Amino acid sequence: MLSVKLNDERGSSLIEFVVLGLLLQLTLLTSGTALLAWQHDQIASESISRHALRSHLLHGLPIQATVDDLTMQFQVGSKVSWVLDCDGSCADSGSIAALRVQIGAVSATSYLPVP
Repeated sequence: MLSVKLNDERGSSLIEFVVLGLLLQLTLLTSGTALLAWQHDQIASESISRHALRSHLLHGLPIQATVDDLTMQFQVGSKVSWVLDCDGSCADSGSIAALRVQIGAVSATSYLPVP
């Protein structure tokens, strides 16, 4: 019959190392995943605002259609909102148009002169 010594410390450091290492790796994985998701949303909002404003001002395409198309391409879901603001009137040549796109908690604003 095998006797079990409850006070024997041999092997416990290996178990502690594996458990603590696993907890550390899981923490790093979840933090890294959250950081990458935030960065993806930031890059997507910047690209959407720049492209949608250019296509609207230079080609006359509706902003909503461009935003919807790019939202599908970047796979950001339905959490996208945008606001077009102009310094002066958006119909006046030379005024500055600003398109702010917000995805979740991040946002980006692009500025272009109205041709």
